[in-house]
Amino acid sequence: MRDVIVVGAGGGGPVAAKELAERGLDVLLLEAGPRHARPREEWTHYENDANHPLTGFFRFGPADRAKSAWFRETPQSSFVMQLSGVGGTTQHYYANSPRAYPGVFSGYSGPDAGAYDTGHRFPFRYAELVPYYEWVEATLPVRTAAMGTKEEVYFQGCETLGIPVQTALTTTGDSYRPQQNAILQPGGHAGRTADPRLLVFPRSTGCTFCGHCAQGCMQPVRAPRNQFAKRSTDNSYVPMALTADAWSPGGRAAELITDAFVTRIHTEAGAATGVTWRTGATGESHREDARVVVLSGGCTESPRLWHNSGLPDPNGWVGRGLTDHHLDFVVGVFDRDVGNSRGAGSAARCDFPGRGALEQAGLPPALQALVLSTSDSGIRGAYANGRGLQGPWDGPTGRVFGPELAELMQDGGHDRLLNVLVFTDDDVEPGNRILPSAFPADAHGPVPKV
Repeated sequence: MRDVIVVGAGGGGPVAAKELAERGLDVLLLEAGPRHARPREEWTHYENDANHPLTGFFRFGPADRAKSAWFRETPQSSFVMQLSGVGGTTQHYYANSPRAYPGVFSGYSGPDAGAYDTGHRFPFRYAELVPYYEWVEATLPVRTAAMGTKEEVYFQGCETLGIPVQTALTTTGDSYRPQQNAILQPGGHAGRTADPRLLVFPRSTGCTFCGHCAQGCMQPVRAPRNQFAKRSTDNSYVPMALTADAWSPGGRAAELITDAFVTRIHTEAGAATGVTWRTGATGESHREDARVVVLSGGCTESPRLWHNSGLPDPNGWVGRGLTDHHLDFVVGVFDRDVGNSRGAGSAARCDFPGRGALEQAGLPPALQALVLSTSDSGIRGAYANGRGLQGPWDGPTGRVFGPELAELMQDGGHDRLLNVLVFTDDDVEPGNRILPSAFPADAHGPVPKV
């Protein structure tokens, strides 16, 4: 019998596995997707190759890309941006690591207290969470993001608007600031040149400003895995968990099994006793017992597994309260190169506690074209739908297409663009939930309806 079985090796599971293995517990870490052990052989910077939701190496699906992606029912026009595999969705995240607003915690009495969703505050005080923030920030590590041209331009705009600058880690008022992110600072030649001969470890360390955060981090070239710049859990907590016996006195190396889709949590007298998982390559099922089961399969698969295991849901909140983002982009066109595709994907932000945030977002070419051509505002100047309205800016709003899109993107034109990503109305929505779908079950049981 194991001490602990951790279900899911994405953003949270490896953190629990590392901390428990460090203390000498026998930990089994199970992951439904693949482990990309040799990224430079298995990954590319081609955006469609990485991010296609059905065939990309970053998708919610099995290791064998010839097999279908795993199905979720999404009855609304939406997209669940989640990945399988060791590292989970942190493989393509931008590593932004801001602390939460204090106003979403119990006991907050600041002047903006009424601006928050006070019906769903965390049931503890912000000060209780700070030591854990500090713990993770030191482990990853989290630092102030390295700056480039696009951040300089963004900050100039913030200053022009009269938004105050923030220098503290905790946000308590309207302000702009650099991101805190989990990307190693550039060292040596990194961030200073595009010459590939110089962007090789150890001549270069940390972020090389390649701009491909969304395609997984494998920089600098020749760096060991735990020195890759972006501290996704496959580069940070997973290596620490698997080598805990080597670096922690009394530690015990965790065991990782991939291609292991957990289909059931077993219980006895109201307590979890173990799990059953299915090996994708063979279809075989396996069971292992443990004193504790940590469920860390993400906001879609965790409630699916909970429901499929017949576990209790006395207040009906299992799988409820998903936060959705409309991902509104404002894109500006400059007459000079502002470095849109270089550096960390998002290294600057504005915060408006209780209302939302504005993030600067750098994008490589294909993702930039997607942002320009996907909008609910209609096609610029082609038709009126009540959204593509004239304003104080030069020209109508809306998405670009055809010759205008080609003109914006050609000859490095995407580097003359600056993106601002708008987050607002992101309160807890009880109606957003995960339910068992009426669609036919797959090999792992009833599929989730999002």
